[in-house]
Amino acid sequence: MARPTRISQTALLATARDLFLEHGYDVSTATIARAAGCSEGTLFKRFKSKEGLFREAMGIPDFDLEGRVEALVGQGDFQESLTNLCLEIVDYLRVLVPRVIRLWAHENSQLSRFMQRRRGPRAALSALTHYFEAETALGRIAPEDPELLARVFMGSLHNYVFLELIGVPTRMSARAFVRGLVSMIHDGIAPAMGVPQTGTGR
Repeated sequence: MARPTRISQTALLATARDLFLEHGYDVSTATIARAAGCSEGTLFKRFKSKEGLFREAMGIPDFDLEGRVEALVGQGDFQESLTNLCLEIVDYLRVLVPRVIRLWAHENSQLSRFMQRRRGPRAALSALTHYFEAETALGRIAPEDPELLARVFMGSLHNYVFLELIGVPTRMSARAFVRGLVSMIHDGIAPAMGVPQTGTGR
């Protein structure tokens, strides 16, 4: 008797995730098993149920925005640092938003836990607000409401990823969009003439 094909947990979850994202929770375990090259028995042996497989495949990845912000405050060119940070957020949202939509559609309790957890949306808003507060204190940007700035950036980045996800055509790459966003907003928050915009390190 031929030995059953051994598929890694990572590969199996990746296959299931792709199918759940494309078809929603209604995709059958038989379809997932066939695409992964294993039996349905293998799926249920590892995950106990379709619900268990769905929860693990749709798991929300971590992104330590607080840590990234802490490392950026007062360092390098402000516009370049903010551009790179926004591009990292876009990459994360490209992973996060499709999963959140599927979790929301399935009314999965994992979504509400994510909304409240330490690195959820509330923490992301707090981290960006802190970043703008700290840069203002250093004189690298003009005094503005830091939470308003954080919401403008978070809202703009979410909008870019959401419209990309639903297929709205755009002439702008993520890098072009973020650079334009940072440049446009920076014109309004640039410090007075003579105030340095690059950090000297801490």
